[in-house]
Amino acid sequence: MNRIPHVRAYLGPEEGLRSDALAELRQVIASRSGMQPDEHRFYLPDDSIEDAMAILDNGSLFGDHRLVLVIGAEQIKKKADVQLVADYVSRASDGATLVLISTAPRLDTKLHKQLPGDSIKVFWELFENQKVGWVQGYFRKQGVSITPEALDLFLELVENNTQELRLEADKLTIYAKSRIAAGATDEIAEPPQPLEIGVEHVESFVFHSREENVFSLHKKIVDGDLDGGLAVLAKMVGSGEGNPSQLIGGLAFQTRRLIGLRTLIEEGLSLDEAFSRARIRGKRIQSDYRAALDRFSLKELGRQMHVLVESEAATREHGSAIHTLFLELLVYRLLFPGPLMFA
Repeated sequence: MNRIPHVRAYLGPEEGLRSDALAELRQVIASRSGMQPDEHRFYLPDDSIEDAMAILDNGSLFGDHRLVLVIGAEQIKKKADVQLVADYVSRASDGATLVLISTAPRLDTKLHKQLPGDSIKVFWELFENQKVGWVQGYFRKQGVSITPEALDLFLELVENNTQELRLEADKLTIYAKSRIAAGATDEIAEPPQPLEIGVEHVESFVFHSREENVFSLHKKIVDGDLDGGLAVLAKMVGSGEGNPSQLIGGLAFQTRRLIGLRTLIEEGLSLDEAFSRARIRGKRIQSDYRAALDRFSLKELGRQMHVLVESEAATREHGSAIHTLFLELLVYRLLFPGPLMFA
């Protein structure tokens, strides 16, 4: 980026990479103009596109360059509003930059045509293989490593954007280091040095950082407590922790581990030997899994896995308005065998 651009459109659902692009743009403006830009934010439809254009056209009182961010730009559809943006693009001065921001991958067609082709950047969510490499690299920058199984669980529980992944990775690293520094041995086995984050760290972090979580929900299922499970689910949904993909993914992770343990036991290993083979060391986690293995056969765990896969597909197919209903049905179906409901 050799000069300060007049207009940019940062689109798509990937918040972290979009934030990185905005930070890079601010650095370019600061290096070219000699000071940080005079930044203004407008949120559509609450704010007015006319006000945003007025800031672009007027000189700045606090800096040499005005940076105007219009969030929710997918709502710029009216002919008059599109024309305002088009007029700015045609006469843009070197003293201002307009950034149109939207989680949608494309703006209104009429507006899209008014923007220079090289001004539009779409930030897509990372593919699964990209997420793995990104998270591993980020943990390495923090001076820690993470086991493959812990990484799988972490990715199941965290939303698929680098901003959320970065935030949760920072919190998990701080938590794991603090537990080791305190000499905690009740739930987390001492890892080798340098610090390696294992499944027990991720599980304990989730338990301690959230009032209700996918692990406490799974415990209610193991206990056969429908009312308790629905109450935990309601608290998770109310606190914003009820994302269907993360919730179902977390339950599926635990079910896969139980299937692995049950398979080892049926091959002749003792439970302690199975825990050792699966590297499940935390005493609380072992206690929860003992109870689950006492309750569920390998056939029943396979049925639960089928229900989870089917429910994940159903939530993706239907709108978010009925996701809570699907999750409530999921809790019921994990507890009580019966005919498939989403076939």
